[in-house]
Amino acid sequence: MKKIFTLVIMLELSLAIAAGLARTLQAQPKDTVKSIELPVMAFDLADGPNRDKAAGFCAVCHGVEYIPMQPKLSKAQWSATVMKMVKTFGAPIPQEDADRIIEYLSDSYGTGK
Repeated sequence: MKKIFTLVIMLELSLAIAAGLARTLQAQPKDTVKSIELPVMAFDLADGPNRDKAAGFCAVCHGVEYIPMQPKLSKAQWSATVMKMVKTFGAPIPQEDADRIIEYLSDSYGTGK
């Protein structure tokens, strides 16, 4: 008796859920396009020599907002990060510009070491 009662309850719940889902699906026209408007988020890099090099070359592959989000890194760590972008990910940065970018990053977002 207890099993039959449980099955009846489960069947009624399933039917109620199915009916609600059917009403929801019918209420939304299939051809409508929903859109949202995202806020504009402007990120700016710290002022300093070679800021334009960092902004220009880094923005080719990713947004500049990633730079200030990083923990403060030493010059060696910034150098390893920039070289990883060049060697591993193929960032088109000439070595002379990479050196300037590393200087900028270590001066503006570095540990001072």
